[in-house]
Amino acid sequence: MKTCLSLLVSLAAVLLLTPTAAAQEKMRIILDTDAMAEVDDQHALAYALFSGDHFEVEGITVNRGSDYPERTERRPYFGTVTIDDHYKEAVNMARMCASSDVPVLKGPAGNYRQIKGDSNHSTFDGSGAVNFIIERAHAPSDRPLHIYAMGNLTNVALALLKDPTIAPKIEIWWMGTEWPQNYACNNHAGDLDAVDALLANPQNVAFNIIPWPHKGVTFAEIKGKMTGRGPRVSPAVPGLRGEGPDFASFGDYSVHLFDKFVGARQKEHGRSLLDMVGLAALKNNVGEFTPYEMGAPSFVVEEASQTGSQAHRYPGTWVENADNPRRVTMWRDPNRDAVYTDFFNTMDNYVLAGSVPTKDVSHQAAYAARAGTIVPIDGPVLAGEPVTFTLKGNPGDPHWQLGDGSTAEGASVTHTYQEPGVYRVVMGSKVGEKFNELSSAILRVHTPETVHLPQVLLDTDARNEIDDQHYIAYGLFSNLDVLGINSIHHGPFRSDRGGQAQEQMNYGEIIHILALCRQSDLLKHRPENQMPLVFHGSNLPLEVPASGNWLDTQPVKTEASEAILAAARGASPDNPVWVLPVGPCTNIGSAILQAREEGFDLASRIKIIWLGGGPEQVNVRSFNGTNDPWSVYVTGRSGAEFWILLENPTGASLALDKRTDLGVYPDNKLGDYLVAISNIWSKSPTKALYDVATISMVIGNHLGKGWLTLVEPSEVLGPDQEYRWKKVEGPTNVQIIREIDAEAMKADFFTTLNGNPTELKPRQ
Repeated sequence: MKTCLSLLVSLAAVLLLTPTAAAQEKMRIILDTDAMAEVDDQHALAYALFSGDHFEVEGITVNRGSDYPERTERRPYFGTVTIDDHYKEAVNMARMCASSDVPVLKGPAGNYRQIKGDSNHSTFDGSGAVNFIIERAHAPSDRPLHIYAMGNLTNVALALLKDPTIAPKIEIWWMGTEWPQNYACNNHAGDLDAVDALLANPQNVAFNIIPWPHKGVTFAEIKGKMTGRGPRVSPAVPGLRGEGPDFASFGDYSVHLFDKFVGARQKEHGRSLLDMVGLAALKNNVGEFTPYEMGAPSFVVEEASQTGSQAHRYPGTWVENADNPRRVTMWRDPNRDAVYTDFFNTMDNYVLAGSVPTKDVSHQAAYAARAGTIVPIDGPVLAGEPVTFTLKGNPGDPHWQLGDGSTAEGASVTHTYQEPGVYRVVMGSKVGEKFNELSSAILRVHTPETVHLPQVLLDTDARNEIDDQHYIAYGLFSNLDVLGINSIHHGPFRSDRGGQAQEQMNYGEIIHILALCRQSDLLKHRPENQMPLVFHGSNLPLEVPASGNWLDTQPVKTEASEAILAAARGASPDNPVWVLPVGPCTNIGSAILQAREEGFDLASRIKIIWLGGGPEQVNVRSFNGTNDPWSVYVTGRSGAEFWILLENPTGASLALDKRTDLGVYPDNKLGDYLVAISNIWSKSPTKALYDVATISMVIGNHLGKGWLTLVEPSEVLGPDQEYRWKKVEGPTNVQIIREIDAEAMKADFFTTLNGNPTELKPRQ
C-alpha cells in the first residue's frame, strides 16, 4: 500500500476554473444539503443564494446527512437530527436568504442500499428530490447542470441509477472526504454505498471531490463582518429547524450559530466553514484550489466504528487506482484568505441567485397579472429562417429567453433557430439579476419534412392507473410531435389514492416513464431537443362559482395551464395543438378561463380530446368525470373543438388481453415495466387501456382512418341537469365518441411501441 498517491495536476482544469477565465454564463446548480448537520451548510447555502452573478440556483435537495446506523455518538451541535429537520432548515434558509421561490425537495430517510431496489418505481423514499434532479438535468439547456453535494451522495447516486442518461448532462461536486486519510468522514460514512456507486459509475459522470478544507474563521471575524449582513426579510424567519429564535437577516443568524454552537477553542483559533469553502471551487475557483485529475480510488471498509472525539470517522483504507479509466478530480489546498474575502464581500454585495422560471414549491401559485403577452405566431417556423416575436400590451423593458440559449430585449425581437426541435420562449422583466416570467410560447421549429406532423400536448394523472403509462409511451414512440406533458390530480378527496399528494405523485410517474423510454432507445427515434417538456398541473378541481355561470369560474393557474396557452401561441392556425387530457379537465378548463382574461382566441389554435364520461353523464360510470365535472362543463361551453371519448364503454373496449398480449411488448426496460404494472394491477385476464385511444384518434384522424365508428354531436349540460349529455342536430363544438375500432387502435399501439410507428404523411 502506498501511503502517498502520485497525482497529476490537471492544467486544463486549472485554466477552466481560475479567476482569470472569463465566466461567460452563469452556472446552473442544485445544492444538495444536510442543512441541519452543523453550522457550515447554512453558510454555503447563503453563499450560493447571494452569488446570483455566478450561480443560477435551480433548487435545493435535502439529504439525511451522516446518521449512519453504526454511529454510537451523535453530533454535538443539534442532537439527533432527522431528514425532516434537515428539510425544515433548508426551507427556512431559503426564506431567510430572500429566495423562497427556490424549490426545496426532501430526499430519503434511508440509504442507497435500502432504496436502490425501489428506484424503478415512480414513488419511493426520497423520490421527490431524485426526480427533481433528473428533471432539471433534462431541462433544455446548452449548459450542464452542476450538483454541489455537501452531505451524503444518496440523492445523486439514486438519480444516476434511475436514469443513467443524465450522466453527460451533469457534473457532480462533492464535499465529503478526508482523502487520503484512511477513514471515512461524516459525509462519506453517511452512505458508503452511494460513494462506491459514484466512484465506479459506468457512464463516467464528471465527479469532482473536495477533501475537507480545514480553513478556519474566528468568532471575532464572524461577529465583525456578518452582523446585519444580507438582505432584510419580513417577517423574520425562525432558525434551528423552525424552533427559533427568529432572524431578519442571515448575517445575524450566522453570528448566533457561531455563538451558541461553536466551542471556545474554535471560536478563538478558527472553525472551518467546510461546505462554504468548498463552494468557492465552483465559483470560478475564487478559492484558488489546485485540481488533480486521477484514477478513481476505492475505499475498503473496516468493521470497527469510532466513538467519542472520533465519532465523525468510519475506519477503512483508500486504495490507489492510478490506471483506472474512471477519472475523478480532487480539489485541494484552497487559499484561506481568498475564500473568506469573497464570502464576506458577497454578504455585502449580494445578488440573489433566483430559481428556475415558473417553478413554485406549491405548484399552485397564481401567475402574476400580465402587463404583456406574446402574440401568437402566424405560421410554421423553419430552422434556418427568421421568426419575429411581438407583444400585446407594454410590460416595460421586456427581456426574452429564446430557448436555445439566446436572449434578447425589446417589444419585438427577430431570431433564427439553427436546429429543429421544441423550444420554450419566455418573455419577462428583470429586477437586478432576477428574471420574472410574464408570458411564454412553446415553439416547434421544423424542417420542411415535419411541418405537417400533428402536435399534441399530453395531460395525465399518470400514477393513478396503468393506462396512462401506456398512453405516454405510445405518444413518445409515435411520429406525433409531443410538445409537453402535464401532470394533474385524480381527485384529492380520494384519500386512498394519494390525497393532496396526487399531483406530485403523477408528476413523478411522468419523469419515471421518460427515464425508461430514454433507456429503451427512444432517443434514436426522438432526439433530445425534440423531447417534451414536463409541467406541474393542478392539485385541486375547479370550484363552481356562486353565480352558477361558467364565465365567473376562477382558474387554477399552474405551469400546466400556462403550458397549454404557450403551446397554442406557438402553433399555427393551420396546425393547431391537440390537447389530450386523460384525467380531469382542470388544466384545460383553467387554460380556457385564463385565455378569456387575456383576450386570446384559444379555440382557433387547439383541439381537445378528453377520455372520460359515462354513457349518459359526465360523472356517472366515469372515474375521470367524477374528479372535476365542472371543468368538463366549462370546456364544453368554451366553443373549442371538444371530442369526448367516453371512458365507459368506449375507452374500455380497447383492452389488453394478458393471455395473448403480454408477449408482444418490446424486450426493454419500458416493456418490462408496462408488463409488470399490468400484472400487478389486477388478476383479471383483461385490462382496459382507456387512454391509449386518444393517441390513436389523432393518428387515425390525420390518416383518414375509420377508427371512430359512431360519433354523436352533443352538448354538455350543467350541474342543474346532472351533467348529462344532450344530443343535438345543429352545429356544435362537442362530439361524443360512442364506438371505436378498438382492435385497429391496439394493433397500432403495439406496432409503435416495438419501434415501427405509423408513418404520418402529409394530408392530401
